[in-house]
Amino acid sequence: MSANLTAVESLPRIGFGEGIEGRLENNGETDVYVLEGRAGDRLQVGLGVLEVPGGGVSVRLRLLDPQGKEVAEAFNSSFGWTFCCGNLELKDVALPQDGPYSLLVEGGATGVAGVTYRLTVERIP
Repeated sequence: MSANLTAVESLPRIGFGEGIEGRLENNGETDVYVLEGRAGDRLQVGLGVLEVPGGGVSVRLRLLDPQGKEVAEAFNSSFGWTFCCGNLELKDVALPQDGPYSLLVEGGATGVAGVTYRLTVERIP
């Protein structure tokens, strides 16, 4: 589900308290989901890798504000982006403004084809 950030209205939505499963079909693919947020909302986003056909995978999780500016990102920095069958989290992120935020699940250049994941968003009281 590669997507263009300029067509936000056509992207799949994810809300607080929801989870969605996805699959990166090709190396270098990016899946994009839209989250409607309000200034001051605090959230935690989790990305759990459910299936890795090749053993190791390069995946990055990013949150962009309504103007496309990065608010937060998570990846395993020990070996570039590489990790296997684990979780990435954006912890206690405060949203700076109202509007549609983009959550990006980005696959690396190799070892990504066929990776299945679950993305979750929780509001922090």
